[in-house]
Amino acid sequence: MHLVEKLVLSPWFWLDVVLSVTGGLLVWWGLQIEKKAEKLIPPSDFKPDIFGDILEQQKWELERGWRILMRGIALEVVAALGISIISGLEIADLTDKAASAIERTALVESNNLVLRSNVVALEIKLQPRTITPKQIENFIFLTEKIDKIPINICVGQADQETETYAYQIRCMFNQAGFKLDSSASLFGITRNPEFRMVTPIAASKDPTVYFVTSNPNFVGTVVYPLERELIMTNGIKRTISRPNNTEDVYEGLQESLHQIKIDTRYFLDTNSSLVKPGEFAFFVSEK
Repeated sequence: MHLVEKLVLSPWFWLDVVLSVTGGLLVWWGLQIEKKAEKLIPPSDFKPDIFGDILEQQKWELERGWRILMRGIALEVVAALGISIISGLEIADLTDKAASAIERTALVESNNLVLRSNVVALEIKLQPRTITPKQIENFIFLTEKIDKIPINICVGQADQETETYAYQIRCMFNQAGFKLDSSASLFGITRNPEFRMVTPIAASKDPTVYFVTSNPNFVGTVVYPLERELIMTNGIKRTISRPNNTEDVYEGLQESLHQIKIDTRYFLDTNSSLVKPGEFAFFVSEK
């Protein structure tokens, strides 16, 4: 509401106006009485016994004018006090509203920041997965001491993004010197379009790549001490696989993928959906 409208509709404003006008009129009236009485007072050198009644009458008029003047001043003081109180209340109300507005603005800005961060996180999540040249370079270095046997890269029911990412992983393995598996088809990928993978209740997010094995006693699926040899190069852990040991190779590759920031998890394929008994594979899941 506009300030003028608030003043017009406020009874306290009109009460203050009445007090101010009444006080002003009383002050004016009291001054007029005093001036009139002062004009009629006899000179000071006149004898009191002659002008006593007139002198008393004019003194009374002066006192009357003074009392009216004081009442008018008192009303004006009260009116001024009322104006100060109303102004103070208005300022306090405006201050509270301004503080509330600032708080609401800060809350809206905070919510907008959260929404923007969520949008950015969603946009990043929706971006297709890719293998970078730096990841390839690091992977080649990490797998230098691992036997270069044929490696199975497989997918199940897959969309274009999954096929593309699996192909990039296949290319990375190729550049590191690992050959194609005999079951590989187009782009060097093994496909099983009938295979589906679901996430159990309360399970963490799906990893990008699953290390698939059919062996329930494999060191990665059950807690056994690792038997493969590790070396440290400039603080970086690398695997040295034992000769003709497929488990060492796949375990070392799984560790290398993890080191180049590709999420991995073990998957025990007891139904031979992806691998036959004694075989291993890397399964690229849908995003």
